[in-house]
Amino acid sequence: REVKEILFAGTICDWKGCGDLAEACRILHQEDASCQFRLSLVGKTGIFAEQLQAKYGDEPWFNLVGKVQREELMERYTTADVICFPSWWENMPMVCIEAMLCGGIVLGSSSGGMSEIIEDGKSGFLIEPRNPRCLADKIRQIFNLSEGERANVSLSAKQRIKNAFSLDMIIKQQIAYYKEVIEDYKNNRDYSVTIRTLGTAEDKYQRTLDSIATQSIQPKEVIIVLANGYECPKEQLGYERFVFVDKGMVNQRVACFDESSSEYTL
Repeated sequence: REVKEILFAGTICDWKGCGDLAEACRILHQEDASCQFRLSLVGKTGIFAEQLQAKYGDEPWFNLVGKVQREELMERYTTADVICFPSWWENMPMVCIEAMLCGGIVLGSSSGGMSEIIEDGKSGFLIEPRNPRCLADKIRQIFNLSEGERANVSLSAKQRIKNAFSLDMIIKQQIAYYKEVIEDYKNNRDYSVTIRTLGTAEDKYQRTLDSIATQSIQPKEVIIVLANGYECPKEQLGYERFVFVDKGMVNQRVACFDESSSEYTL
């Protein structure tokens, strides 16, 4: 195709890297006017999109599209020469997954979730954010890929999404996670709590017992460390074990130290 198509899809704003992408395109055009291309910004517009239109609207390569129907967006994914998502940071953008599943050549930000989706140089390309110079160079590199190289990246992109993000794979991962949580619950429900009374606990003791009683996973044992000469508290949960030690902060702090998972000091 004589005119190369650069596509951006998403909310047209600064932190999505739209300004950086427009500036990269300006650099490309300035350095090689014979390289004919068009930057199409597709998605939700606002004040920032208006600012881009005011700044670059007279450039022959600038094309502010705005919102389109989903079917049209899927078509644009398949026909674009490069699909750019140069966000300053991203979580797990659906547009990246969609574009790759359509076989698009995706150039994404290395900051955030896209670095976990794209295998740089294989199923797509990564670029550091907020760097129009490097972005322009990478776009030029992608423009110069041979048909065979483009076909390989396109095929790898489709396969990457099918292998890692298909419904079957997500369900398997979800089930594995549930099993892990269940196993963790089974392994960690058998725990003990130690309560150390170093002074006059007053109502703190009762509040501590109340707090333990409300736990969704009850401890197997509550160890109460008391100084010799003190009586067992009347307030009890029913599964306490009382340990008496010589009076003294050190003795009371170290007693049963390795027998419990958590402790309260009153």
